Amino acid sequence: MSTNNENDPREKISDWKDKAKEGVKSSAQLIKRGFKKDSDLTDDMQSEAKDQMVDYMQSKAEDRIHSKADAAQDQLENKVHSKAEELRDNVQESLLKAREKLKKFKEAGESFQSKIGDDDRSIKGVDQIKSYSNVKSSTQIKGYEDVKKPSAVKTIPSK
Repeated sequence: MSTNNENDPREKISDWKDKAKEGVKSSAQLIKRGFKKDSDLTDDMQSEAKDQMVDYMQSKAEDRIHSKADAAQDQLENKVHSKAEELRDNVQESLLKAREKLKKFKEAGESFQSKIGDDDRSIKGVDQIKSYSNVKSSTQIKGYEDVKKPSAVKTIPSK
C-alpha cells in the first residue's frame, strides 16, 4: 500500500543518504581488505592510499546525494508553485463570481427602490415618529366648548 511518506522528497533524500553512507563504508572495508602486503608497498603508502580512496568515495557519494537532494528540492518547489498558481486562479474566479452576484443584487435593490420611490408618499424616519412626550394629555384635548358652532363657520356665498 502506498502512503504519502513514500512520495515525500525529504524521505527519499534521507533514504539516499543512508544508502550512500552504507556504500561508502562497505567500499572502504573492501579496499582495506583488498590490499595484500607487498614488498613494493609500505604500510604508510597503503594507509595513505586507503585514506585517499575513502575520501574520494565519500566525496563522490556526497556529490551524488547533493545533486539528488537539489533535484528533489526543485521538484518540490515546482509542485508548490503550481499549486499556489492553481489556488490563486480558483480564488480569482470565486471573487469574480461573487462580484457578479453582488452586482445583480445591487441592480435588483435599485430597481425595487425606484419602484417604491415613484409614490409621492414618503416613509417617516426615526426622528419624525412621535414619542410619548408628544402625545396630548387630557388637559390639551378640546372640549365641547371649543367646537365651532354652525353660525361661526364661514360659508361661501353663492352667486
